[in-house]
Amino acid sequence: MKKLTKAQLETFVDFACHQHKAESWDRHAATALVKDDDYDEYARRSRISYGHAFIAVNIARDELGMTDEQIDKCYHLLIVWANAHKKLAAA
Repeated sequence: MKKLTKAQLETFVDFACHQHKAESWDRHAATALVKDDDYDEYARRSRISYGHAFIAVNIARDELGMTDEQIDKCYHLLIVWANAHKKLAAA
């Protein structure tokens, strides 16, 4: 497997960071709606989530050359890895 250049690695890190922020703000939005019954805060947090998702998808498509199928696979792997890390840290 070919090594990534520093620029490629930094670009992937940017993609992953924005993907993580989108997921995190989505969870915060759900909390605002479910626990606090605050639709305005839900909408605000959802917009922030959508913004990060938009940036992540644009980085993946335009800078990394990923297809939508690859982006979808990467999204699911990031979740699996994050959950696995939490379980190992809690053990």
